[in-house]
Amino acid sequence: MADKYSLTLKIDELSLKIIKAVQLKVTLAKPLGQQGPNVIWMVFNPIENNTIEWPDEFGIYASPNKTIENGTVISKISEVFPAQDGDYYSFDSSAAFKGPFIDGGAPMSGQYKINNNMPQSSYPKLTFGLEQIASINGIGVNPTTINAIILPAEFSVLFSPLNTILVWLQWQFTSGTIITSVNGDATAVTFGGGITDQTLTYNPLTGRFVASSEEGKMLAENEAPHVKILRRPGIY
Repeated sequence: MADKYSLTLKIDELSLKIIKAVQLKVTLAKPLGQQGPNVIWMVFNPIENNTIEWPDEFGIYASPNKTIENGTVISKISEVFPAQDGDYYSFDSSAAFKGPFIDGGAPMSGQYKINNNMPQSSYPKLTFGLEQIASINGIGVNPTTINAIILPAEFSVLFSPLNTILVWLQWQFTSGTIITSVNGDATAVTFGGGITDQTLTYNPLTGRFVASSEEGKMLAENEAPHVKILRRPGIY
């Protein structure tokens, strides 16, 4: 059975009013291998106590998107969820995934491999990536893309997902949107190695989510903490 992870995000009442007034939303993204994230995983309107839960399992998808440009929302033509790690899948002329296969060319455990066997005459290139499900404050979310890469016909790609999440506030983009870089106010949260639950608290002095212990220290060091006027931090 796949491990399950949980991230709690706490926002004080006054900060939440300001966040909602300027229409900021909680945004989550996941890096992959040695690369930073290039797709927004999930976006949602916050409440004071937010809980995001997800299993440590992944799906794969194919998209007709021909470019990876900032602000483009990924559309999917085929997907497999959950996908089997340590095996590989073939995407063929039927515009569907076949597999998993374990014969020659299978990756290591924890990795996901796709062979793009769509004929070049039909689609010279396609976009592929991983996806994950989650629940936000008890409401389930269908598999949502976490990364994207363009793959020419007859090429293969190997994905090595990490148990790290970036969280920040922005107002512009929705789930499944391609981004070229992540807002500098993003906070990285790492799971795995026995860590399945993490809690962050919104710090109105910096406009970032921080570990709850750091938030307590910050309040102790500032006798009269104030609420920072939030900008609309977009994606850079």
